[in-house]
Amino acid sequence: LFWQLTTKRVQPLATIERTPSDASNQTGLPTSNQNQGQTTTKSSDLIDQTLNQDQSNSNPTDTANRDNKISNFSETVVNSPQLSSDGTNVDYYNQSDSKFYRLTPDGETTVLSDKSFPQVQQVTWSPDRNQALLQFPDDNKIIYNFQTKQQVSLPKHWQEFSWSPNGQQLVFKSIGLDANNRWLGVVNSDGTGSQTLESIGVNADKVITSWSPNNQIIALLTEGADFNNKTVYFIGQNHENFRSVTVHGRGFQPIWSPQ
Repeated sequence: LFWQLTTKRVQPLATIERTPSDASNQTGLPTSNQNQGQTTTKSSDLIDQTLNQDQSNSNPTDTANRDNKISNFSETVVNSPQLSSDGTNVDYYNQSDSKFYRLTPDGETTVLSDKSFPQVQQVTWSPDRNQALLQFPDDNKIIYNFQTKQQVSLPKHWQEFSWSPNGQQLVFKSIGLDANNRWLGVVNSDGTGSQTLESIGVNADKVITSWSPNNQIIALLTEGADFNNKTVYFIGQNHENFRSVTVHGRGFQPIWSPQ
């Protein structure tokens, strides 16, 4: 709506024409009340006139025939909506009753699980949308499988997760109190098979967990090449030596293409 209003052509403001005698007799700055008795038009009035004219020229049947598909389906706060695995429905977390629901295009909602999860702070859906990593304000973390109805608890010092493309694993940062005990690791979605891959030590805050769709990269390390540039290193699961890249700017955040 804002774009439509600001891109409408507005008529130019009315100008006040002066007679040659006015210009010839004018010396120095103009005095106050010089335009007394003349009619002026405010820009806000012209904008209102333009909008009213556009509305009057519109066809009344356009609104009646319009198919309005946007409707209010919930009076509660909806958190972490995500397109479901079928590509049609939307799965989301309802803060009011702490449960997960599925919304159809017709506005019908069904509960994904009878189990409630109070005070979920962050939801990270798996690529297949059948699982979700749930994080709570007290740093507790669980993986819940909506198909098997099973949940797995994860250590509190595991942080910044990213799902593998098939949804069977997650990469994470294990942040110990000692810098020598900070690692990049992976774990299966059922909580088994956890292993450390790379020591990240004092560079833990420079590591970004981000599992690439082609399954080659699991994280990135950024370092300042200079004040306005970053060098990005790519980290794989098998100590690969990928070529680094230099990106311009600060605050680098990666987003993988689907391929």
